[in-house]
Amino acid sequence: MLNLPDEILLDILEDVGYNVLLTCQQTCRRLNTLITTSVPLQYTIELAACGMLDGERGPNTLDIHERLRLLVLYDEAWRKLDWTRYSGLTHLVDRMLPLSVAGTALVLPSAIDILPGHPAPLLIQRLPSFLCGVEEQHNPFARLFPRFTRFDASQDLCVGLDIPSTHPTNGQCCLLSILTGDPHPLAHNGGALELGHAVLLDLCGDYLLESHYNSESLWISLTDYYPGARSQAYWDHRGWFLDDKHILLDIRLFHGRSSHAKCLFVVPFRHRSDGDAPVYMFSLPELLSSVDRSWGYIIPGRASGPLHPGHFHADPDERLISMYCVVLNRDQSTRYFVVDIPVQTFISYVRAHPAAAGQHVAVPWDAWGTHGARVMLMPTYCRQNGMLVSGMRRIDVPVHAPYAVTVVDYHPRRVARAIAREDPAVVHGAFVDTEKERLGEGGLRTLLPCIVTKIPLPDGPARCVQQGRPLSVWFDQNGVLFVETARMDRRVENVWAYTI
Repeated sequence: MLNLPDEILLDILEDVGYNVLLTCQQTCRRLNTLITTSVPLQYTIELAACGMLDGERGPNTLDIHERLRLLVLYDEAWRKLDWTRYSGLTHLVDRMLPLSVAGTALVLPSAIDILPGHPAPLLIQRLPSFLCGVEEQHNPFARLFPRFTRFDASQDLCVGLDIPSTHPTNGQCCLLSILTGDPHPLAHNGGALELGHAVLLDLCGDYLLESHYNSESLWISLTDYYPGARSQAYWDHRGWFLDDKHILLDIRLFHGRSSHAKCLFVVPFRHRSDGDAPVYMFSLPELLSSVDRSWGYIIPGRASGPLHPGHFHADPDERLISMYCVVLNRDQSTRYFVVDIPVQTFISYVRAHPAAAGQHVAVPWDAWGTHGARVMLMPTYCRQNGMLVSGMRRIDVPVHAPYAVTVVDYHPRRVARAIAREDPAVVHGAFVDTEKERLGEGGLRTLLPCIVTKIPLPDGPARCVQQGRPLSVWFDQNGVLFVETARMDRRVENVWAYTI
């Protein structure tokens, strides 16, 4: 291979991945020189190291030298949390609190008074980013039931529940294009799907995840919305997609002195004729299951492909799931924990340990959590209402002093680069304080590394927190949006946008 001309070697190297390029750099001096002096190869390496994907190419696409320069600046901005104040979102004032993040867009309901059981007009707001090449844009959208509307920007797909006021438990699911608001061209029956007694939970790929209920039980089911066919049903009433092949079911909570441990249930769903899909029961650490009383819930990360990719964008397959836990001790004191789990932790384990149909696989914490998750004791100044997950990052905003924004990043390649740079922000294996007499002097050890960066809260949001006014945070790959809302009706009163 080394006998080939440089031009042919470069053509070959442009078709290999990030890991192969790094290996080739260490093989010999010639390959190292070729890779380090090739702008396209350096752009490929930088994209992977930053956890980004290349954007769409078109007649107005920047040349690769300029994209590489902007990508380096983008990575530097996130590492230093060097955001720029953007003041062009005053039209969001007097609307309701944002519902969700769809790719690089926020979804907000109108502030018009809506009667119970009636749909509301929505607004799609795109956050700008100079470095990513994404411009600010907002446009009105369809009238849908806000609480049960989900978006998948990678497919230009909105799935909303249009619940008639006369039959509030018998809704019709509308499948629409986000860009146009028209029925989605690939959907069955003109974009309409009857759900019956169901509530929309999540969507991924070709599937909807729905919660059903009657007077006796709760369960969830899958619907392939293109042909409109409903498939398997699972025992539970809440769930989220890990990807288009795996579902995470709700937490099993056992209160009191039950000997059972809490578990997270992962189901690799598929169409089978020989029985149900296997269920993997991922146990949580004793710290969160041996106390007198506790409760918790999951905060799923959102990272669907953006509507307007720009020069580069985040990889939608790399996501983080956080579980917020409140633990009540025997002495009536309260502790708050967060368990951060990369989605790939679950998927990798399930793929490496195939199980037969209908089998229940118990996975102890030591087999998956020690190296694949991180348990963190939440500080007293931060609580769940100031926590948000997007992609592989989690942001914490304080509810009282000290007024600092904390960004926790779990992306493996960004963490590996920070370790190589000896970045002091990297947190390696750590012990979580626990009840020493029950769990030992060392406590619970978690080894998943992450990058923890803190900056002071900007003046406007800081004053909002100091005065005890409601403040929520929304963020994606383009920046952070702080929203102050009214106490009574949750209408937006102030907006502070900080973009990259």
